[in-house]
Amino acid sequence: MDLDPKEKDEIIKNWLRKKDEEKKRKESEQAKIRAKKEKQKQAQMEKEKENFRKWLENKKSQEETARKETERKEKEKQRKEEEKLRKQKEGEASFNSWLKKKKRHELERKIKEKLTMLHMYEETQRRIEENEKAFNDWLKNSKNKPKPLPLNQGLDSK
Repeated sequence: MDLDPKEKDEIIKNWLRKKDEEKKRKESEQAKIRAKKEKQKQAQMEKEKENFRKWLENKKSQEETARKETERKEKEKQRKEEEKLRKQKEGEASFNSWLKKKKRHELERKIKEKLTMLHMYEETQRRIEENEKAFNDWLKNSKNKPKPLPLNQGLDSK
């Protein structure tokens, strides 16, 4: 089969054109595939960035919550310590007040006891003086009368 050179050139041109078109089509498909992969890669990177951002946000939130909880516990501990000190001071004040009251009552009791003893001593002295005066008066008034016997001494009296 002999072809004239024009037909041969035409066939070759068609073949080359088809080859070129096929090559361009394949390149276009590969470019689309690359673009799709690049797009997927970009989407994956965006997703990873978003996940990292969310993780970081969550981590900061957890740290903030932990910090606030620590502060709350510290404030609660401080409040309890202050309450304990306040109660201790109140207890000491109450004890000191009770102790002063107790000492005052004890002093009043001792004073009352001493006053009672003083009154008893004065009463005893007064009676002794009255008895001696009465005895001396009796002695003056009765020269020959027998002396009275002191009480509870019987014949042993002098």
